[in-house]
Amino acid sequence: MKSRSTRQLALACLLVVAPAFADDQPTTSASVNDGSASPVHQPGEPYPLEYWAMRPVIRNVQVSPDGSRLALLKIPSRDGDPVLEIYDAADLTKEPFRMAADPMEITGVNWVTDTKALITLRQKVRDKIDGFNQGVYEFRLAVLDAESKEMRSFEVESGGIVNLLPSKPDKVIIAVAGEQDAGTRGRPRFRPFAYYEFDLNRGSKKLILRGKRSIAQVDFDGDGNPWIARGFDIDSSEFVWYRRKPSGDGWSAVHRQHEDDFDSFSVMGFDVDNPTEWYVIAENGENTAGLWSFDIDSGEMT
Repeated sequence: MKSRSTRQLALACLLVVAPAFADDQPTTSASVNDGSASPVHQPGEPYPLEYWAMRPVIRNVQVSPDGSRLALLKIPSRDGDPVLEIYDAADLTKEPFRMAADPMEITGVNWVTDTKALITLRQKVRDKIDGFNQGVYEFRLAVLDAESKEMRSFEVESGGIVNLLPSKPDKVIIAVAGEQDAGTRGRPRFRPFAYYEFDLNRGSKKLILRGKRSIAQVDFDGDGNPWIARGFDIDSSEFVWYRRKPSGDGWSAVHRQHEDDFDSFSVMGFDVDNPTEWYVIAENGENTAGLWSFDIDSGEMT
């Protein structure tokens, strides 16, 4: 049975345009206003201590696929929550469309088509963690039509969006965190996730695969095919990177690194014309990390 806080959250998902910001002057990182007539910071004076804990005023800037719209999140006041703004990319001087989410908080925005934006939101509904996977926040996804200004929202578990599926505009892949065990506790990057294809029209989800400790976290290509996974081998105390061929359903290890080895190894992508060539950031015996080509068959970096 859903808790009262969850039912309240469902009602709170009806986001509305925030006309209160319509008359505000544009805010920059150098002139944040806390609602008073004078700036928060006076020129020539040291910045107050709390300024170093402020979130970025503008972030998550996204251009629509056709280049006609620009979306971003802006914090209009020192203690405020992010507001979504959508501009005409051909004329940024025009008044943007603005939307707030009180009592929820907008945490991200991504374009899924030329006119539809996918918005992620959260709301604090508990003061402490309540059981497995019951954090203090509840989450929702919302699909906003930038032309009609109509929106649909859906309740989702924590974990977030992992792939926007460019080849399937009405679907995304979401991750749902699994339970930690003795092998992954203290290693959050390798906590197992379950991955679902989420239908943005129906609000339904279909399981793609469920991770485990040895193969915990998976990345997908634009067609939704899993191609790389990361896990932890508790017997050897090693982090392991795996690859999966598009034509097969099995995983094979391509790189191992002991947990006491602090060298970098971050996979940034692969060559679409040669999927066995990955692009990684690593030291590879140097003093600083760089971008390398990694041959997953030979294990060599060049």
